Amino acid sequence: MDNAVKYCDPGGKVTVKLIRGRQIRLQVINDFSDTDHFRFDKVFERFYRSDKARASDGSYGLGLSIAKASVELHGGRLRAKAPERGQIMFEMIL
Repeated sequence: MDNAVKYCDPGGKVTVKLIRGRQIRLQVINDFSDTDHFRFDKVFERFYRSDKARASDGSYGLGLSIAKASVELHGGRLRAKAPERGQIMFEMIL
């Protein structure tokens, strides 16, 4: 949630969905116009920062790697994708 708010486009929106079925899915979707340059292959690496201009925001690039490790320890998956142009989604599946 913190990253969705931080990196959401100005005037954009953040949407949170909880979908219950055979699996539980928690989706956090935010408006993000620069998905063409987003490194989906790197985003869960420790210390990775997609926007070098935000280097002084007090964070260290650890949150998503810790979140992924925690989800995997509970038998789940955490993934990032662009469900539509101009959006980014992080989805936890348990």
